[in-house]
Amino acid sequence: MVIAALAAAAVGAPAEGAVLLFLFSLSTTLETLAMGRARREVEALMALRPETALRKSATGEIEEVAISELRVGDVLVVRPGAKIPVDGIILNGDGHLDESTVTGESMPVRKSSGAKVFEATVNHSAVLEMRVAAAASDSTVARMIRLVTEAQAARAPSERFSAWFGQRYTVAVLVGSAVILGILLWLGREWEDALYRAAVVLVAAGPCAIVISVPATFRAVGCGTRGSAV
Repeated sequence: MVIAALAAAAVGAPAEGAVLLFLFSLSTTLETLAMGRARREVEALMALRPETALRKSATGEIEEVAISELRVGDVLVVRPGAKIPVDGIILNGDGHLDESTVTGESMPVRKSSGAKVFEATVNHSAVLEMRVAAAASDSTVARMIRLVTEAQAARAPSERFSAWFGQRYTVAVLVGSAVILGILLWLGREWEDALYRAAVVLVAAGPCAIVISVPATFRAVGCGTRGSAV
């Protein structure tokens, strides 16, 4: 793009070069916006996770510990208004939990002994005792974060093809323009005329449409296959 823009300016067509640079910058901006949306989704999921939990020891003492210190089988106490720290199973208590952060269900769900509970859901009405069923790294929210991260890092087939084809197409255009310039000079054309014609080919065949098409599509549909993977 830069070479084409310089060539356009050299032959007295700076406007065409400016258009090429604008389209290239636009494609980069669209891709950055799409990636930023995925990053914000991960940050929002991270914000749902509580940082500490109340762990009950075998002697009945309750201590506040970091989520990373919890182990499968630990007994936790969850007070009203607190978030469930990790996935687990209720041992004692009967109350309602707001699971909208995980399931999207707007109405509180009643949970009693033996029921499964999920990390980041909110205990509304009663003191609950629960047993840790999964480490924090294997919780529901942790899996959601991994899915979003993997979807963000993954490249759709259209992206892979665009990158593969765009690289080869760009090389072909550059080589083709140089060959045309050489042939015209060999045929005896004036340097200015030969350069102008080679620059026209370079600008007209610039891969801006290929570069901008995929980022624009992903931005328009909400990150494309990344969103559908989530």
